Amino acid sequence: MSLRLITSSLFSIRKAFSIPTVIINRSVSSTGASYEWKILALGAGNKAGAEAQKSLVALGYKNIKIIGLVNNKESDQKVIAALKEQQWDAISIGGYVNGFDQSALYHEKDVPTDRADILHWFNRLLNVIHQLAPESKIILVKSPQDIHDGIQRIMVKEQNQN
Repeated sequence: MSLRLITSSLFSIRKAFSIPTVIINRSVSSTGASYEWKILALGAGNKAGAEAQKSLVALGYKNIKIIGLVNNKESDQKVIAALKEQQWDAISIGGYVNGFDQSALYHEKDVPTDRADILHWFNRLLNVIHQLAPESKIILVKSPQDIHDGIQRIMVKEQNQN
């Protein structure tokens, strides 16, 4: 238990409270859930995708495809091919590509580091998705570890509204 003093210009409170620590590692155990949504996840670089795919399959995602992207024509063609492959229920765009994660450092060829280049890359990617998958939900995530929470945030909310 820790004792903290909370102050502001209007009041001060001296209160003891405990801060419970909960550590959840979703990749260790399966939840027993099963998700039928068709999800395409796009993220920067080629390294985090395999681990994220394994984690999401363990969580019960049956129709998930993760593509690691770089900022070149070949990578764009991979995205276009995946978008034409089937009608995706949702498309997740990773935190580096969508501009959320400015702290990540990629040392891979054709992964931009300049903020303006990343913005243009994201803009181009959004327009390709909009053109080829206009019915798909867009899920913006913070990191590969956030994909599950992002899917739940968008897809479960959509189900509850219907």
